[in-house]
Amino acid sequence: MLVNTISPIKLNTYNTLPGRRNFNITPLRQDTVSFGSTQTLHSAEDLMEKIVNIYGKADAQQLLKRVLKDTIKNNFSINSGQYSKFYTIPNINEYGLKISFPIEKTYKEALEGTFERSDDLFPFHNFGQSVITNNKGILFLKKVNGVPNSIDNWNIYCEHPEKLTDKHAQIYLEKILKLSEFPQKSINNFVQNIKTIVDKNSDLLDLINPNNIMVDFERKLLTPIDLDDTRGGLPFRNPIEIYECLADEELAKQYNRFLNNNEILAAEKARNKLFSKVITAIREVFS
Repeated sequence: MLVNTISPIKLNTYNTLPGRRNFNITPLRQDTVSFGSTQTLHSAEDLMEKIVNIYGKADAQQLLKRVLKDTIKNNFSINSGQYSKFYTIPNINEYGLKISFPIEKTYKEALEGTFERSDDLFPFHNFGQSVITNNKGILFLKKVNGVPNSIDNWNIYCEHPEKLTDKHAQIYLEKILKLSEFPQKSINNFVQNIKTIVDKNSDLLDLINPNNIMVDFERKLLTPIDLDDTRGGLPFRNPIEIYECLADEELAKQYNRFLNNNEILAAEKARNKLFSKVITAIREVFS
C-alpha cells in the first residue's frame, strides 16, 4: 500500500538538530517516507516512523487511530489522574498516550477528528509533553521513565485526608527517604529544568500536585511533567514551591498520623536533608 506519511496532519515547520534541514510536514508524495533516519529527538516524525515500522505504510490519520484503538482495547493503562488516564503504547517504548476525561466522549471524537502535530515549546527536552494531538483530549506524549512522586489519586486525598491509610503513609515514608539521598547534581538538574519551563511560561507548571514530578529512582532523575497553561491553576510564584511539591508538604502532616515516633523523626530528617539540597540548587540556578 502506498503511504501518505503525515498528511493531513496540520504541522508547522519543525526544526530538528542545528544544521539539519527543516521538516515541513506538508502532504508528501504518496510513495515517500521522510522522517529522517538520524532523527533522535522525540517528535511527531519519530513517533510516526515507529508506528509505520509496526503497522506498515498507510495514511497517518488511520495509523494513529489504529494505535489508539489497539492501546485502549488491550487496556495498557498505567495511571489515572483526576482528569485523565495514561496508557503505554504497545511496542513503542518512547511514547505514551493520554486521554482526558470523559474517555468515552473523547475516544469517539478522536476517531472522527483530525490529528496534528502539537506545538512543542521544548523540542530538546522531555517533560512528557505532547507531540501529536487531536485537540479534543487525545495526546501522544513523550514518555518519561519513572514513577509519580506521590500516592495515586493525590488530588482526592488532598481534599479528603480522612481517607488516607497506613499504606499511603508507608509509600510516602519510603519515597521521602530515597529522595533525600539523591545526589546534589540530580536536584540541580531538576531545578534547572523547572527554570527552563518558568522562563518560557510560568503558567505551564503545576507544582501543587507532587505527582507532576516523575521520579526515576534507579537513575536518580527528577522530571517535571503535565505542562499545561490552560488548566487555570496558580502560576509558579516562588522557587520554594519546588521543595514543597517534591516533599509532598501538603499531606506530610496527615501521613504522620499513621507513623510511629521513629518513622516521624526519620521522615523529618529526610525532609530537612532534601530541603537543604533544594535550597542549594535554587541559589545556584535562580541567582
